Amino acid sequence: MKKIIPALAVIAGAAALVAYKLKKDEEKQIVDLDQGLLEDEDDLNEMDMDDEIEEGPISDPASCMETVKEEAADAAEDLKDLAKDAFEEGKEAAEDFADAVKDQAAEAKDIVQDAAEEFDTDFPSLLKSETAALKEQAKKLMDDMLQEGDVHENERPVQHSVVFQTAEDMDSFKNEVINKGFVITRGDEDLELIVLHITPIDDVKLMGNILYIAGEAKLHHGKYQGWSSKVIY
Repeated sequence: MKKIIPALAVIAGAAALVAYKLKKDEEKQIVDLDQGLLEDEDDLNEMDMDDEIEEGPISDPASCMETVKEEAADAAEDLKDLAKDAFEEGKEAAEDFADAVKDQAAEAKDIVQDAAEEFDTDFPSLLKSETAALKEQAKKLMDDMLQEGDVHENERPVQHSVVFQTAEDMDSFKNEVINKGFVITRGDEDLELIVLHITPIDDVKLMGNILYIAGEAKLHHGKYQGWSSKVIY
C-alpha cells in the first residue's frame, strides 16, 4: 500500500505537467492567431491608405472644382453649338416659309386678276364669254326680224324665259326683277318665269335688259333661255 501511493503521486504529477503543457500550447496558438489577425488588419489598413493616397487628387477640392469647371465649359460650348444650329435651321425654315407665302400671294393675285379679266365689268355675275354669246344670239334674232321687215325703232313687248331649280330661287329672282320695274308671269314649266317689258329692238336698251335678266338668273341659280318678240312693221 505504501508503494502504491508514491506511484499515484508520480502519475498525478505527470498528468498535471501534460495538462499544463497543453494549456500553454493552446495559449500560444491563440496568441499566434491574434497576432496573425492583427498583421492582416495592418496590411488592410496599409492597402486602404495606399488607395486613399492614390485617389487623393480625385477627392481634392481644388481638383474637383477644376474638373467641374472644365465639364461646365464643355457643356456650355455644346449648348452654344446647339443654339447656333437651331437658329440657323429656324432662319432657313422662316425664309422658306416667307418664300412659300410670297409665291402663294403672287398666285392668288394672278387668279384674282384672271377672274377679274374673265367677268364682265358691267354685269359681274356673267363671264365675258357669256355676254359675248348673248350678244351674238340677240344680234342674229334682230337680223332675222329685220329681214322680215321689222321696224326696230318701234317699241313692242319683249319676253324673256328663265328656268330655276327651286321655288325659293325663283321667288327670290322674281322679287328682285319686279323691283326693277319688270312684269313677271308664270311660264309653261313648273319653275319657269316669263319676264316682260316694253322696248325697241336695239343694241342699247334691249341688250341691257337681256344681260341684266340673264345675270340675275345666274345669281339665283337659274338659267336664262332667251327672248322673243313679234315683228312690228
